[in-house]
Amino acid sequence: MIKHYFASSINIFLRGITVIGRLLIILFIGKYLSVQDLGIYSLFFTTIVLATLLLGLDFYTFRTREILSQTCTNKMEMIRDQFIFHFIGYLIILPVLLLIFWFDILSN
Repeated sequence: MIKHYFASSINIFLRGITVIGRLLIILFIGKYLSVQDLGIYSLFFTTIVLATLLLGLDFYTFRTREILSQTCTNKMEMIRDQFIFHFIGYLIILPVLLLIFWFDILSN
């Protein structure tokens, strides 16, 4: 039970650090760079977050819970299938993302 609380505390700490890190980046950009630079950063960050959701479809959350469950007997097959799923997703979505950044669509 203590291990569970320790792991939960570390998880919350790491998530908090990432949120604070993003806040510090936004404050730095807002103070030292122009509003246009902040807008470009926001578009870039939003594109990456949406692409991550589109690529993974939050499938990793479901699959991780399944792998860690006590009743899972075919863990290697599940990991292999998840790898194949993400590989195919990257093959489809990555060229689209490269075109978005190559043609500079975000800054227009």
